[in-house]
Amino acid sequence: MITKNIVLLVLWILIAVIAMASLACVFFFPQYKLLAPFGAVLIFNLLLAVFLLKRNIKK
Repeated sequence: MITKNIVLLVLWILIAVIAMASLACVFFFPQYKLLAPFGAVLIFNLLLAVFLLKRNIKK
């Protein structure tokens, strides 16, 4: 059974990877600068998922 902590850890790691990729698009790959806002939207959605999961998953 997957526990609450494992799910939240995977979401936090995914948020960190997307944030690093978005920053790389802005600073290192200027031709892909338009992809950075999509990363911000994904991060917002994942943070919302983390908030809702913390409130609703039973122990």
